Amino acid sequence: MNSKPKRFLLIRGMVYYPRQDTGDWIGTYETREAAQSALDTLIAADKSVYDPPGVWEEGYMWSVIVDLYQWMYDTKEQAPNE
Repeated sequence: MNSKPKRFLLIRGMVYYPRQDTGDWIGTYETREAAQSALDTLIAADKSVYDPPGVWEEGYMWSVIVDLYQWMYDTKEQAPNE
């Protein structure tokens, strides 16, 4: 079992304010690139659902990739070894 936590959290929502608790959390990923790839897949799927063009408003959906190490640890020395 890998004791090192996954570093990047993908959060995505459909309204201005995030849902309570962890309702907008999509998943955690080892790398920022993996989180971005997952987000790109979700956006492509959404665009295919909201067709014809003009129905999909990119500003309507928000997303953020959070570096959990920056959020949880005060210094780089406290973070798990890379």
